[in-house]
Amino acid sequence: MDMTKSIWWRLAVVLFVILGALFVLIPSYKFYRLSEEELERMSPSEVSSLRSRSFHLGLDLRGGTHLVLEVDESKLTEDQRKDATDRAMEKIRNRIDEFGVAEPIIQKQGRSRIVVQLPGVDAERAKELVKRTAFLEFRLVEDPVEVQASIQRMDEAAKALDLRAGAIESLTAPVEVTEDAEDSTLAGLFAARSDDSTAALGLGPESKTENPLASRIYILDSGVCSVRLDEEFVVKRYLSEATIQRAMGRQADFVWGERFTAQDGTEFRRLYLLKTDPKVSGEALSNAQIGIDYDDGSAGVDFFLNRRGGKQFGRITRDNVGKLLAIVLDNVVQSAPRINSEIRTRGQITGSFTEDEARDLAVVLRTGALPAPVTISEERSVGPSLGQDSIRRGVRAALFGLGIVILFMIFYYRACGILSDFALILNIFLILGGLALFRATLTLPGIAGVILTIGMAVDANVLIFERIREELRAGKTVGAAISGGYSRAFLTILDSNITTLLTALILLQFGTGAIKGFAVTLSMGIVFSMFTALFVTRLILDMITARFTLKKLSI
Repeated sequence: MDMTKSIWWRLAVVLFVILGALFVLIPSYKFYRLSEEELERMSPSEVSSLRSRSFHLGLDLRGGTHLVLEVDESKLTEDQRKDATDRAMEKIRNRIDEFGVAEPIIQKQGRSRIVVQLPGVDAERAKELVKRTAFLEFRLVEDPVEVQASIQRMDEAAKALDLRAGAIESLTAPVEVTEDAEDSTLAGLFAARSDDSTAALGLGPESKTENPLASRIYILDSGVCSVRLDEEFVVKRYLSEATIQRAMGRQADFVWGERFTAQDGTEFRRLYLLKTDPKVSGEALSNAQIGIDYDDGSAGVDFFLNRRGGKQFGRITRDNVGKLLAIVLDNVVQSAPRINSEIRTRGQITGSFTEDEARDLAVVLRTGALPAPVTISEERSVGPSLGQDSIRRGVRAALFGLGIVILFMIFYYRACGILSDFALILNIFLILGGLALFRATLTLPGIAGVILTIGMAVDANVLIFERIREELRAGKTVGAAISGGYSRAFLTILDSNITTLLTALILLQFGTGAIKGFAVTLSMGIVFSMFTALFVTRLILDMITARFTLKKLSI
Protein backbone atom coordinates (compact mmCIF):
# COMPACT_ATOMS: atom_id res chain seq x y z
CA MET A 1 0.00 0.00 0.00
CA ASP A 2 2.83 2.40 0.90
CA MET A 3 4.62 1.52 -2.32
CA THR A 4 1.47 2.24 -4.34
CA LYS A 5 1.01 5.65 -2.69
CA SER A 6 4.64 6.50 -3.36
CA ILE A 7 4.25 5.61 -7.03
CA TRP A 8 1.12 7.73 -7.44
CA TRP A 9 2.54 10.93 -5.97
CA ARG A 10 5.81 10.52 -7.89
CA LEU A 11 3.82 9.94 -11.07
CA ALA A 12 1.85 13.12 -10.38
CA VAL A 13 5.09 15.09 -9.99
CA VAL A 14 6.51 13.73 -13.26
CA LEU A 15 3.30 14.44 -15.18
CA PHE A 16 3.14 17.95 -13.74
CA VAL A 17 6.71 18.69 -14.83
CA ILE A 18 6.15 17.27 -18.34
CA LEU A 19 2.85 19.10 -18.86
CA GLY A 20 4.37 22.31 -17.49
CA ALA A 21 7.28 22.07 -19.93
CA LEU A 22 4.85 21.39 -22.78
CA PHE A 23 2.73 24.40 -21.81
CA VAL A 24 5.65 26.88 -21.76
CA LEU A 25 7.09 25.45 -25.01
CA ILE A 26 3.92 25.92 -27.08
CA PRO A 27 4.52 29.67 -27.73
CA SER A 28 8.11 28.94 -28.83
CA TYR A 29 6.88 26.20 -31.15
CA LYS A 30 4.29 28.52 -32.68
CA PHE A 31 6.66 31.49 -33.01
CA TYR A 32 9.57 29.71 -34.68
CA ARG A 33 7.24 27.90 -37.12
CA LEU A 34 5.90 31.19 -38.47
CA SER A 35 7.01 32.16 -41.97
CA GLU A 36 7.94 35.71 -42.96
CA GLU A 37 4.56 36.14 -44.67
CA GLU A 38 2.67 34.97 -41.57
CA LEU A 39 4.68 37.35 -39.38
CA GLU A 40 3.82 40.27 -41.66
CA ARG A 41 0.10 39.44 -41.48
CA MET A 42 0.14 39.47 -37.67
CA SER A 43 -0.20 42.71 -35.72
CA PRO A 44 2.91 44.03 -33.89
CA SER A 45 1.26 43.39 -30.52
CA GLU A 46 0.57 39.75 -31.40
CA VAL A 47 4.14 39.19 -32.57
CA SER A 48 5.52 40.91 -29.47
CA SER A 49 3.31 38.84 -27.16
CA LEU A 50 4.30 35.57 -28.82
CA ARG A 51 8.00 36.48 -28.84
CA SER A 52 7.93 37.49 -25.17
CA ARG A 53 6.64 34.03 -24.20
CA SER A 54 9.24 32.16 -26.27
CA PHE A 55 12.84 31.29 -25.54
CA HIS A 56 15.24 33.54 -27.38
CA LEU A 57 17.86 32.78 -29.99
CA GLY A 58 21.26 34.29 -29.43
CA LEU A 59 23.20 36.51 -31.80
CA ASP A 60 25.11 33.60 -33.32
CA LEU A 61 21.85 31.82 -34.22
CA ARG A 62 19.59 34.71 -35.16
CA GLY A 63 22.06 37.19 -36.65
CA GLY A 64 22.77 40.73 -35.52
CA THR A 65 25.55 42.95 -34.15
CA HIS A 66 28.13 42.27 -31.43
CA LEU A 67 30.01 45.30 -30.08
CA VAL A 68 32.59 45.72 -27.34
CA LEU A 69 32.69 49.35 -26.17
CA GLU A 70 35.59 50.95 -24.32
CA VAL A 71 34.74 53.86 -21.99
CA ASP A 72 37.31 56.67 -22.30
CA GLU A 73 38.00 57.73 -18.71
CA SER A 74 41.08 59.83 -19.50
CA LYS A 75 39.34 63.17 -18.90
CA LEU A 76 37.39 62.12 -15.81
CA THR A 77 38.30 62.77 -12.19
CA GLU A 78 39.08 59.90 -9.85
CA ASP A 79 35.61 60.08 -8.30
CA GLN A 80 33.91 60.14 -11.71
CA ARG A 81 35.84 57.06 -12.83
CA LYS A 82 34.45 54.90 -10.03
CA ASP A 83 31.06 54.36 -11.64
CA ALA A 84 31.57 55.79 -15.15
CA THR A 85 31.19 52.40 -16.85
CA ASP A 86 28.07 51.53 -14.84
CA ARG A 87 26.47 54.88 -15.71
CA ALA A 88 27.41 54.51 -19.38
CA MET A 89 25.93 51.00 -19.41
CA GLU A 90 22.68 52.30 -17.91
CA LYS A 91 22.44 55.06 -20.53
CA ILE A 92 23.14 52.59 -23.36
CA ARG A 93 20.55 50.16 -21.99
CA ASN A 94 17.96 52.95 -21.87
CA ARG A 95 18.75 53.92 -25.46
CA ILE A 96 18.38 50.37 -26.70
CA ASP A 97 15.12 49.91 -24.77
CA GLU A 98 13.79 53.17 -26.28
CA PHE A 99 14.98 52.04 -29.72
CA GLY A 100 12.88 48.88 -29.36
CA VAL A 101 15.51 46.16 -29.84
CA ALA A 102 14.16 42.74 -28.84
CA GLU A 103 16.27 40.56 -26.50
CA PRO A 104 19.42 42.71 -26.31
CA ILE A 105 22.37 41.58 -24.19
CA ILE A 106 24.26 44.37 -22.38
CA GLN A 107 26.97 43.33 -19.95
CA LYS A 108 29.94 44.87 -18.21
CA GLN A 109 33.29 43.31 -19.06
CA GLY A 110 36.23 44.14 -16.85
CA ARG A 111 36.55 47.68 -15.50
CA SER A 112 35.82 49.88 -18.49
CA ARG A 113 34.31 47.67 -21.21
CA ILE A 114 30.69 47.04 -22.16
CA VAL A 115 29.53 44.12 -24.32
CA VAL A 116 26.45 44.88 -26.42
CA GLN A 117 24.67 42.24 -28.50
CA LEU A 118 21.76 43.40 -30.66
CA PRO A 119 20.04 40.58 -32.59
CA GLY A 120 18.61 41.50 -35.97
CA VAL A 121 19.69 45.18 -35.94
CA ASP A 122 21.44 47.12 -38.71
CA ALA A 123 25.10 47.32 -37.69
CA GLU A 124 25.81 50.93 -38.71
CA ARG A 125 22.68 52.30 -37.07
CA ALA A 126 23.37 50.30 -33.91
CA LYS A 127 26.92 51.68 -33.66
CA GLU A 128 25.73 55.26 -33.97
CA LEU A 129 23.04 54.66 -31.39
CA VAL A 130 25.25 53.23 -28.65
CA LYS A 131 28.49 55.18 -29.09
CA ARG A 132 27.03 58.68 -29.47
CA THR A 133 27.92 60.76 -26.42
CA ALA A 134 24.86 63.01 -26.96
CA PHE A 135 26.32 66.01 -25.11
CA LEU A 136 23.94 68.85 -25.96
CA GLU A 137 24.63 72.58 -25.54
CA PHE A 138 22.96 75.82 -26.59
CA ARG A 139 25.61 78.50 -27.31
CA LEU A 140 25.39 82.00 -28.76
CA VAL A 141 27.12 82.72 -32.10
CA GLU A 142 29.56 85.66 -32.06
CA ASP A 143 28.60 88.72 -34.14
CA PRO A 144 30.31 89.23 -37.55
CA VAL A 145 32.58 92.03 -36.29
CA GLU A 146 34.08 89.82 -33.59
CA VAL A 147 34.42 86.92 -36.06
CA GLN A 148 36.35 89.14 -38.49
CA ALA A 149 38.60 90.47 -35.70
CA SER A 150 39.33 86.96 -34.40
CA ILE A 151 40.30 85.68 -37.84
CA GLN A 152 42.62 88.64 -38.39
CA ARG A 153 44.39 88.00 -35.07
CA MET A 154 44.71 84.32 -35.98
CA ASP A 155 46.12 85.24 -39.38
CA GLU A 156 48.91 87.20 -37.73
CA ALA A 157 49.67 84.27 -35.42
CA ALA A 158 49.70 81.84 -38.36
CA LYS A 159 52.20 83.95 -40.33
CA ALA A 160 54.41 84.11 -37.24
CA LEU A 161 54.81 80.33 -37.38
CA ASP A 162 57.27 80.88 -40.26
CA LEU A 163 55.59 78.48 -42.68
CA ARG A 164 57.33 77.87 -45.97
CA ALA A 165 55.52 79.75 -48.76
CA GLY A 166 53.16 77.61 -50.81
CA ALA A 167 53.91 74.31 -49.06
CA ILE A 168 50.61 74.42 -47.19
CA GLU A 169 48.72 74.29 -50.50
CA SER A 170 49.70 70.64 -51.06
CA LEU A 171 48.24 69.55 -47.72
CA THR A 172 44.91 68.03 -48.72
CA ALA A 173 45.11 64.89 -46.56
CA PRO A 174 46.38 64.14 -43.03
CA VAL A 175 50.15 63.78 -42.59
CA GLU A 176 51.13 60.85 -40.40
CA VAL A 177 53.19 62.05 -37.44
CA THR A 178 55.03 59.60 -35.22
CA GLU A 179 55.69 60.16 -31.54
CA ASP A 180 59.42 60.52 -32.12
CA ALA A 181 59.03 63.21 -34.79
CA GLU A 182 61.50 66.03 -34.25
CA ASP A 183 59.01 68.77 -35.13
CA SER A 184 55.26 68.39 -34.62
CA THR A 185 54.44 72.04 -35.36
CA LEU A 186 52.72 73.15 -38.51
CA ALA A 187 56.05 74.18 -40.03
CA GLY A 188 57.43 70.71 -39.46
CA LEU A 189 54.34 69.03 -40.88
CA PHE A 190 54.24 71.16 -43.99
CA ALA A 191 57.98 70.79 -44.58
CA ALA A 192 57.33 67.10 -45.19
CA ARG A 193 56.03 68.06 -48.65
CA SER A 194 58.29 68.33 -51.70
CA ASP A 195 60.11 71.54 -52.61
CA ASP A 196 58.28 71.66 -55.93
CA SER A 197 54.75 71.53 -54.43
CA THR A 198 53.98 75.16 -55.31
CA ALA A 199 55.16 74.84 -58.91
CA ALA A 200 53.36 71.54 -59.35
CA LEU A 201 50.08 73.18 -58.38
CA GLY A 202 50.70 76.13 -60.65
CA LEU A 203 50.17 78.64 -57.85
CA GLY A 204 50.72 82.29 -58.54
CA PRO A 205 51.70 84.88 -55.92
CA GLU A 206 51.75 83.88 -52.29
CA SER A 207 48.16 85.03 -51.74
CA LYS A 208 47.03 82.41 -49.26
CA THR A 209 50.25 82.40 -47.28
CA GLU A 210 49.84 86.12 -46.59
CA ASN A 211 46.35 85.51 -45.15
CA PRO A 212 46.35 81.75 -44.45
CA LEU A 213 43.00 81.74 -42.62
CA ALA A 214 41.15 84.81 -43.93
CA SER A 215 41.61 83.54 -47.48
CA ARG A 216 40.09 80.17 -46.61
CA ILE A 217 37.28 81.13 -44.19
CA TYR A 218 34.36 82.91 -45.85
CA ILE A 219 32.29 85.08 -43.49
CA LEU A 220 28.59 85.68 -44.12
CA ASP A 221 26.68 88.74 -42.93
CA SER A 222 25.23 86.68 -40.08
CA GLY A 223 28.67 85.81 -38.75
CA VAL A 224 28.44 82.18 -39.85
CA CYS A 225 31.56 81.04 -41.72
CA SER A 226 32.12 78.42 -44.37
CA VAL A 227 35.18 76.53 -45.60
CA ARG A 228 35.66 74.69 -48.87
CA LEU A 229 35.63 70.96 -48.22
CA ASP A 230 38.98 70.44 -49.92
CA GLU A 231 40.56 72.99 -47.53
CA GLU A 232 38.86 71.77 -44.37
CA PHE A 233 41.87 69.76 -43.19
CA VAL A 234 44.24 72.71 -43.59
CA VAL A 235 41.97 74.99 -41.57
CA LYS A 236 41.63 72.31 -38.87
CA ARG A 237 45.42 72.11 -38.66
CA TYR A 238 45.66 75.84 -38.10
CA LEU A 239 42.87 75.89 -35.52
CA SER A 240 44.51 73.08 -33.53
CA GLU A 241 47.70 75.10 -32.97
CA ALA A 242 48.06 76.48 -29.43
CA THR A 243 49.53 79.78 -30.69
CA ILE A 244 46.55 80.40 -32.95
CA GLN A 245 44.08 79.40 -30.23
CA ARG A 246 45.63 81.95 -27.86
CA ALA A 247 45.29 84.61 -30.53
CA MET A 248 41.61 83.79 -30.94
CA GLY A 249 40.92 84.46 -27.25
CA ARG A 250 39.47 82.42 -24.39
CA GLN A 251 35.88 83.62 -24.56
CA ALA A 252 35.02 81.89 -27.85
CA ASP A 253 36.03 78.93 -29.99
CA PHE A 254 35.36 77.65 -33.50
CA VAL A 255 32.97 74.69 -33.86
CA TRP A 256 32.28 72.90 -37.14
CA GLY A 257 28.81 72.41 -38.54
CA GLU A 258 27.13 70.55 -41.39
CA ARG A 259 28.20 70.20 -45.03
CA PHE A 260 26.34 71.97 -47.82
CA THR A 261 26.68 72.42 -51.57
CA ALA A 262 26.76 75.85 -53.22
CA GLN A 263 24.88 76.67 -56.41
CA ASP A 264 28.03 76.13 -58.50
CA GLY A 265 28.40 72.61 -57.06
CA THR A 266 31.27 73.45 -54.68
CA GLU A 267 31.05 71.63 -51.35
CA PHE A 268 31.53 73.56 -48.12
CA ARG A 269 31.37 72.96 -44.38
CA ARG A 270 29.96 75.55 -42.03
CA LEU A 271 32.13 76.94 -39.24
CA TYR A 272 30.82 78.87 -36.24
CA LEU A 273 32.58 81.08 -33.71
CA LEU A 274 30.66 80.37 -30.50
CA LYS A 275 30.86 81.89 -27.07
CA THR A 276 32.63 79.44 -24.78
CA ASP A 277 30.08 79.56 -21.97
CA PRO A 278 27.06 77.35 -22.82
CA LYS A 279 23.77 79.03 -22.00
CA VAL A 280 21.79 75.82 -21.50
CA SER A 281 22.97 72.19 -21.52
CA GLY A 282 21.21 68.92 -22.28
CA GLU A 283 20.62 68.31 -18.57
CA ALA A 284 17.71 70.76 -18.82
CA LEU A 285 15.85 68.50 -21.32
CA SER A 286 12.71 66.80 -20.11
CA ASN A 287 11.73 65.12 -23.39
CA ALA A 288 12.59 64.86 -27.09
CA GLN A 289 10.63 63.41 -29.99
CA ILE A 290 10.68 63.31 -33.76
CA GLY A 291 9.07 66.32 -35.46
CA ILE A 292 8.85 68.09 -38.82
CA ASP A 293 11.03 70.97 -39.99
CA TYR A 294 8.41 73.38 -41.32
CA ASP A 295 10.98 75.18 -43.51
CA ASP A 296 11.68 72.27 -45.84
CA GLY A 297 9.43 69.44 -44.61
CA SER A 298 12.35 67.22 -43.49
CA ALA A 299 12.48 65.40 -40.17
CA GLY A 300 13.58 67.27 -37.06
CA VAL A 301 13.68 66.74 -33.31
CA ASP A 302 11.31 68.65 -31.03
CA PHE A 303 12.79 69.13 -27.55
CA PHE A 304 11.16 70.17 -24.30
CA LEU A 305 12.92 71.75 -21.32
CA ASN A 306 12.16 71.30 -17.66
CA ARG A 307 10.94 74.22 -15.54
CA ARG A 308 14.40 75.38 -14.48
CA GLY A 309 15.83 75.05 -17.98
CA GLY A 310 12.79 76.82 -19.44
CA LYS A 311 13.29 79.84 -17.20
CA GLN A 312 16.97 80.03 -18.13
CA PHE A 313 16.24 79.54 -21.82
CA GLY A 314 13.53 82.19 -21.73
CA ARG A 315 15.86 84.75 -20.12
CA ILE A 316 18.64 84.07 -22.64
CA THR A 317 16.40 84.28 -25.70
CA ARG A 318 14.70 87.41 -24.37
CA ASP A 319 18.04 89.17 -23.86
CA ASN A 320 19.48 88.12 -27.24
CA VAL A 321 16.67 88.64 -29.74
CA GLY A 322 18.11 88.97 -33.25
CA LYS A 323 21.21 86.89 -32.51
CA LEU A 324 21.97 83.32 -33.60
CA LEU A 325 21.74 80.50 -31.05
CA ALA A 326 23.73 77.41 -32.01
CA ILE A 327 22.44 73.96 -31.06
CA VAL A 328 25.61 71.93 -30.48
CA LEU A 329 25.51 68.13 -30.20
CA ASP A 330 28.75 66.28 -29.47
CA ASN A 331 30.73 69.41 -30.43
CA VAL A 332 29.07 69.66 -33.85
CA VAL A 333 26.63 72.47 -34.63
CA GLN A 334 23.36 70.93 -35.81
CA SER A 335 21.68 74.25 -36.59
CA ALA A 336 21.93 77.92 -35.58
CA PRO A 337 18.50 79.54 -35.83
CA ARG A 338 18.00 83.27 -35.24
CA ILE A 339 16.21 84.20 -32.03
CA ASN A 340 13.07 86.07 -33.09
CA SER A 341 11.31 86.13 -29.74
CA GLU A 342 11.47 84.71 -26.24
CA ILE A 343 11.45 80.89 -26.16
CA ARG A 344 10.73 79.06 -22.92
CA THR A 345 10.20 75.32 -22.82
CA ARG A 346 10.05 74.10 -26.41
CA GLY A 347 12.34 74.22 -29.43
CA GLN A 348 13.44 72.22 -32.46
CA ILE A 349 16.71 70.80 -33.73
CA THR A 350 16.95 70.70 -37.52
CA GLY A 351 19.68 69.62 -39.87
CA SER A 352 18.26 67.79 -42.91
CA PHE A 353 17.86 64.58 -40.91
CA THR A 354 16.33 61.44 -42.33
CA GLU A 355 13.41 60.05 -40.34
CA ASP A 356 15.60 57.31 -38.81
CA GLU A 357 18.33 59.81 -37.89
CA ALA A 358 15.82 62.13 -36.22
CA ARG A 359 14.23 59.23 -34.33
CA ASP A 360 17.62 57.97 -33.11
CA LEU A 361 18.67 61.48 -32.08
CA ALA A 362 15.46 61.85 -30.08
CA VAL A 363 16.22 58.55 -28.35
CA VAL A 364 19.75 59.55 -27.27
CA LEU A 365 18.55 62.98 -26.11
CA ARG A 366 15.71 61.49 -24.06
CA THR A 367 17.99 59.00 -22.34
CA GLY A 368 20.72 61.57 -21.63
CA ALA A 369 24.40 62.00 -22.43
CA LEU A 370 27.02 59.36 -21.68
CA PRO A 371 29.32 60.25 -18.76
CA ALA A 372 32.35 59.77 -21.04
CA PRO A 373 32.98 59.07 -24.73
CA VAL A 374 33.00 55.43 -25.82
CA THR A 375 34.96 53.80 -28.62
CA ILE A 376 34.28 50.49 -30.36
CA SER A 377 37.18 48.14 -29.59
CA GLU A 378 35.58 45.05 -31.16
CA GLU A 379 32.85 44.63 -33.73
CA ARG A 380 31.28 41.51 -35.17
CA SER A 381 28.21 41.07 -37.35
CA VAL A 382 26.36 37.82 -38.02
CA GLY A 383 23.96 37.57 -40.94
CA PRO A 384 20.61 35.74 -40.60
CA SER A 385 21.64 33.11 -43.16
CA LEU A 386 24.79 32.33 -41.19
CA GLY A 387 22.66 32.05 -38.05
CA GLN A 388 20.32 29.58 -39.74
CA ASP A 389 23.30 27.56 -40.92
CA SER A 390 24.62 27.49 -37.34
CA ILE A 391 21.23 26.19 -36.13
CA ARG A 392 21.21 23.42 -38.73
CA ARG A 393 24.75 22.35 -37.93
CA GLY A 394 24.15 22.48 -34.18
CA VAL A 395 20.93 20.48 -34.37
CA ARG A 396 22.57 17.98 -36.72
CA ALA A 397 25.45 17.50 -34.27
CA ALA A 398 23.05 17.09 -31.34
CA LEU A 399 20.92 14.54 -33.21
CA PHE A 400 23.99 12.61 -34.33
CA GLY A 401 25.32 12.43 -30.76
CA LEU A 402 21.88 11.50 -29.45
CA GLY A 403 21.52 8.74 -32.02
CA ILE A 404 24.89 7.19 -31.19
CA VAL A 405 24.13 7.24 -27.46
CA ILE A 406 20.64 5.73 -27.96
CA LEU A 407 22.00 2.84 -30.04
CA PHE A 408 24.81 2.17 -27.57
CA MET A 409 22.46 2.08 -24.56
CA ILE A 410 20.03 -0.28 -26.30
CA PHE A 411 22.89 -2.54 -27.41
CA TYR A 412 24.60 -2.65 -24.01
CA TYR A 413 21.67 -2.48 -21.56
CA ARG A 414 18.80 -3.84 -23.69
CA ALA A 415 15.37 -3.02 -22.16
CA CYS A 416 16.89 -0.82 -19.45
CA GLY A 417 18.78 0.96 -22.23
CA ILE A 418 15.45 1.87 -23.84
CA LEU A 419 14.35 3.23 -20.47
CA SER A 420 17.48 5.41 -20.20
CA ASP A 421 16.94 6.65 -23.77
CA PHE A 422 13.45 7.79 -22.84
CA ALA A 423 14.89 9.65 -19.86
CA LEU A 424 17.52 11.20 -22.14
CA ILE A 425 14.95 12.54 -24.64
CA LEU A 426 12.83 13.81 -21.74
CA ASN A 427 15.90 15.58 -20.39
CA ILE A 428 16.38 17.53 -23.65
CA PHE A 429 12.66 18.36 -23.73
CA LEU A 430 12.86 19.74 -20.18
CA ILE A 431 15.94 21.85 -21.04
CA LEU A 432 14.00 23.54 -23.84
CA GLY A 433 11.08 24.00 -21.46
CA GLY A 434 13.42 25.59 -18.91
CA LEU A 435 14.75 28.00 -21.56
CA ALA A 436 11.18 29.03 -22.40
CA LEU A 437 10.14 29.33 -18.74
CA PHE A 438 13.01 31.64 -17.78
CA ARG A 439 13.04 33.46 -21.17
CA ALA A 440 16.68 32.39 -21.49
CA THR A 441 18.73 32.73 -24.67
CA LEU A 442 19.81 29.71 -26.69
CA THR A 443 23.21 30.21 -28.33
CA LEU A 444 25.52 28.02 -30.37
CA PRO A 445 27.67 27.26 -27.28
CA GLY A 446 24.34 26.56 -25.56
CA ILE A 447 23.69 23.80 -28.09
CA ALA A 448 27.14 22.47 -27.18
CA GLY A 449 25.99 22.47 -23.56
CA VAL A 450 22.98 20.36 -24.54
CA ILE A 451 25.24 17.88 -26.34
CA LEU A 452 27.50 17.66 -23.28
CA THR A 453 24.42 17.09 -21.10
CA ILE A 454 23.49 14.09 -23.26
CA GLY A 455 26.72 12.38 -22.24
CA MET A 456 26.39 13.39 -18.59
CA ALA A 457 22.79 12.13 -18.37
CA VAL A 458 23.81 8.74 -19.79
CA ASP A 459 26.72 8.61 -17.35
CA ALA A 460 24.27 8.70 -14.42
CA ASN A 461 22.22 5.86 -15.91
CA VAL A 462 25.37 3.81 -16.55
CA LEU A 463 26.36 4.12 -12.87
CA ILE A 464 22.89 3.05 -11.74
CA PHE A 465 22.65 0.10 -14.13
CA GLU A 466 26.11 -1.18 -13.22
CA ARG A 467 25.20 -1.11 -9.52
CA ILE A 468 21.95 -2.99 -10.29
CA ARG A 469 23.96 -5.61 -12.19
CA GLU A 470 26.23 -6.05 -9.17
CA GLU A 471 23.21 -6.49 -6.92
CA LEU A 472 21.71 -9.09 -9.28
CA ARG A 473 25.01 -10.99 -9.41
CA ALA A 474 24.98 -11.05 -5.61
CA GLY A 475 21.74 -13.07 -5.80
CA LYS A 476 19.21 -10.41 -4.85
CA THR A 477 15.70 -10.23 -6.27
CA VAL A 478 14.88 -7.77 -9.05
CA GLY A 479 13.09 -5.36 -6.69
CA ALA A 480 15.89 -5.47 -4.11
CA ALA A 481 18.57 -5.09 -6.82
CA ILE A 482 16.85 -1.99 -8.21
CA SER A 483 16.52 -0.43 -4.76
CA GLY A 484 20.12 -1.29 -3.86
CA GLY A 485 21.49 -0.08 -7.20
CA TYR A 486 19.86 3.32 -6.89
CA SER A 487 20.90 3.70 -3.26
CA ARG A 488 24.55 2.88 -3.97
CA ALA A 489 24.77 5.12 -7.06
CA PHE A 490 22.94 8.08 -5.49
CA LEU A 491 25.85 9.71 -3.62
CA THR A 492 28.29 9.25 -6.50
CA ILE A 493 25.88 10.83 -8.97
CA LEU A 494 25.05 13.64 -6.54
CA ASP A 495 28.70 14.49 -5.84
CA SER A 496 29.79 14.55 -9.49
CA ASN A 497 26.78 16.56 -10.64
CA ILE A 498 26.92 19.13 -7.83
CA THR A 499 30.60 19.93 -8.49
CA THR A 500 29.84 20.38 -12.20
CA LEU A 501 26.75 22.46 -11.36
CA LEU A 502 28.81 24.77 -9.15
CA THR A 503 31.24 25.34 -12.01
CA ALA A 504 28.36 26.05 -14.39
CA LEU A 505 26.84 28.55 -11.94
CA ILE A 506 30.19 30.36 -11.62
CA LEU A 507 30.38 30.60 -15.42
CA LEU A 508 26.79 31.84 -15.45
CA GLN A 509 27.53 34.55 -12.90
CA PHE A 510 30.85 35.85 -14.20
CA GLY A 511 30.89 34.74 -17.84
CA THR A 512 29.79 36.83 -20.80
CA GLY A 513 28.53 36.10 -24.29
CA ALA A 514 29.34 32.58 -25.49
CA ILE A 515 30.48 31.39 -22.04
CA LYS A 516 27.19 32.42 -20.45
CA GLY A 517 25.17 30.71 -23.19
CA PHE A 518 27.07 27.49 -22.56
CA ALA A 519 26.56 27.78 -18.79
CA VAL A 520 22.78 28.27 -19.12
CA THR A 521 22.07 24.98 -20.89
CA LEU A 522 24.74 23.09 -18.94
CA SER A 523 23.30 24.08 -15.55
CA MET A 524 19.75 23.24 -16.66
CA GLY A 525 20.95 19.97 -18.17
CA ILE A 526 22.62 18.91 -14.92
CA VAL A 527 19.50 19.56 -12.84
CA PHE A 528 17.16 17.80 -15.27
CA SER A 529 19.54 14.87 -15.85
CA MET A 530 19.55 14.19 -12.10
CA PHE A 531 15.75 14.42 -12.08
CA THR A 532 15.29 12.03 -14.99
CA ALA A 533 18.00 9.55 -13.91
CA LEU A 534 17.20 9.35 -10.19
CA PHE A 535 13.47 10.08 -10.21
CA VAL A 536 11.84 9.26 -13.57
CA THR A 537 13.66 6.01 -14.41
CA ARG A 538 13.28 4.82 -10.79
CA LEU A 539 9.54 5.55 -10.99
CA ILE A 540 9.15 3.53 -14.20
CA LEU A 541 11.08 0.55 -12.79
CA ASP A 542 9.04 0.66 -9.55
CA MET A 543 5.81 0.76 -11.57
CA ILE A 544 6.93 -2.30 -13.58
CA THR A 545 7.98 -4.31 -10.51
CA ALA A 546 4.78 -3.35 -8.66
CA ARG A 547 2.61 -4.49 -11.62
CA PHE A 548 4.58 -7.57 -12.63
CA THR A 549 6.51 -10.17 -10.70
CA LEU A 550 9.88 -10.18 -12.46
CA LYS A 551 12.40 -12.95 -11.96
CA LYS A 552 14.84 -11.45 -14.47
CA LEU A 553 15.65 -7.91 -15.53
CA SER A 554 16.76 -7.10 -19.08
CA ILE A 555 19.86 -5.13 -18.24
